[in-house]
Amino acid sequence: MKPKILLITSGSKNKISHLADSFQSLYGAKIIYGQEYAEKKFDRLLYFFKKGNVIKNKKSISKKVLSEFNKNGIDLLITIKGLNISSKLLSYLKKENPKIKIFNWTCDDLFLKHNQTPDFLKSSKFYDLIYTSKSENLKNLELQKLGYKNIKFFYQRYSNKYHKPSKTKIEQVRYKVLFAGYAEEERFQYMNFLAKNGIEINVFGNGWDKYKYRLRRHNNLHIHYRPIIGEDYSQAIFSSEINLCFLRVLNRDIHTARSVEIPACGGFMLAQRTNEHLELFEEDTEAAYFSSKEECLSKVKSFLIDNKRREEIANNGFLKTRRSEYSYDAMAKEMYEDYLKL
Repeated sequence: MKPKILLITSGSKNKISHLADSFQSLYGAKIIYGQEYAEKKFDRLLYFFKKGNVIKNKKSISKKVLSEFNKNGIDLLITIKGLNISSKLLSYLKKENPKIKIFNWTCDDLFLKHNQTPDFLKSSKFYDLIYTSKSENLKNLELQKLGYKNIKFFYQRYSNKYHKPSKTKIEQVRYKVLFAGYAEEERFQYMNFLAKNGIEINVFGNGWDKYKYRLRRHNNLHIHYRPIIGEDYSQAIFSSEINLCFLRVLNRDIHTARSVEIPACGGFMLAQRTNEHLELFEEDTEAAYFSSKEECLSKVKSFLIDNKRREEIANNGFLKTRRSEYSYDAMAKEMYEDYLKL
């Protein structure tokens, strides 16, 4: 008999959860969306003081989980990030069914205070396994300090469903240089430097509407003030000549979701040089890297005129994603194997 799996996402029903999709398609997992109510500005203030919007969501989550638990049973409960999960709920589930296994997957740095809630800090003893994409958490034993005992590192992955070369025939390149991601000062400084040196860049993502970016941006830096998602995201990557991949300082990134998504979409990736990027994709064969603004500018200029080399690297990067265990489906299978071993 197949185990009964329930997965709780960290976002609303409108927000794509690739891991949830994989577990649902592979193992018939049921999904509960973690954000039922829209977040308000006041919620963010409460959240900053660790009393926030997750409180109004966690009650509805608990109700749905208990309903599923009492009606059909749960063998494996998977939470994504887990900030909106009641510690009392997890305690109850463990008490009522000692055989239940509870996993947590996060692509955020849960050791940082802005990624924590009181319930999350109380819940570590109830989790059988936590998966993190932040190697700093493991290197410094940070999650152990929060009470987690069984910790596993996972690189971020791509979705077989969403991240693939566009089927639409593209008559011309949509963007010369593209960046899709949240606003951050270091990213802005890099791109504004490129813009001032004659490179046109198109930027999509949240947070870029802040006045400090509007005021200082060069005319070559075209900010669209909105995220790009779904098929539009994959097509934009595939049809752009160069896709910049910046890491987020706030999250202590050494790699990020785009590190895998860009090559998986068939795009050429120019990313910040780190040991994790180098482990994922071979330099100048499957991706290109930089360590300074000057090197980034030099690489952009070089690859914009060398179409053959750029396309060859992009193709090699794409093939690497398909030949390696870089997908969320592969990740779900590994997590399922971990469940069977416990």
